[in-house]
Amino acid sequence: MRSRRYDEEEDYVVKLAGGSETGTAGFVCEAAAAELADYFGIDHPEQAAVALDEDLANLVALQEPSKAELIGRSVGTNFGTKSLTNLITWPVDRTPSASQFERACEIFAFDALIQNPDRRFSNPNLGTVGNQIYIFDHELAFSFRLDIFPSPEPWKIGSQPFWTEHVFFNALRHKPLQLGGFTELLANLPIILFDQLEDVMPPEWPLDLLAVIKNHLTLVSTHAEEFKEELRGRLL
Repeated sequence: MRSRRYDEEEDYVVKLAGGSETGTAGFVCEAAAAELADYFGIDHPEQAAVALDEDLANLVALQEPSKAELIGRSVGTNFGTKSLTNLITWPVDRTPSASQFERACEIFAFDALIQNPDRRFSNPNLGTVGNQIYIFDHELAFSFRLDIFPSPEPWKIGSQPFWTEHVFFNALRHKPLQLGGFTELLANLPIILFDQLEDVMPPEWPLDLLAVIKNHLTLVSTHAEEFKEELRGRLL
């Protein structure tokens, strides 16, 4: 995960800790989702840890007094993604093209894997650059981390209520899923990815969440074929 300061000459969209419902726990989820997306070959804006210091807070207080409190609460390390100026937001009601169908299958599987309830039909959290689909906004992912009694069989997704609202649910329903490559990658998921991620993430973030995420993914990885069949069954 790259580290960035606010004064570097690149444009980043920054989620501020002071304005986030999930705080820095959401930043861990964002970073872990981006790491997984890289592994599965799913496009997303480049991620970075963005440092905001008191000098910026003071500057904002002078120029934008209404935002001073928010920025002041966000002094420290926040989560950012590199701005893509040519990114077009995915419109509500859009159906993936034939050339995008396999990627839509993979994104549906990816969201099931990370239990992301927030890529909904009414809020796609997707964008396109040409024919490529980019995913973003994963602070609510890994929702299993909030379960008091987590499922001992996390590869079974039938009981999760939010899949019918997924942006691609209707487009994929009753169609054969193209998940051969995704399933193979899942079965061979190198869990060391999360050990490496912990080494480069800001130490002030709640890194203990990575162990919960790692345990979940390890279980699903060892049941990759069953997970694929669960996805197919959900779309019948």
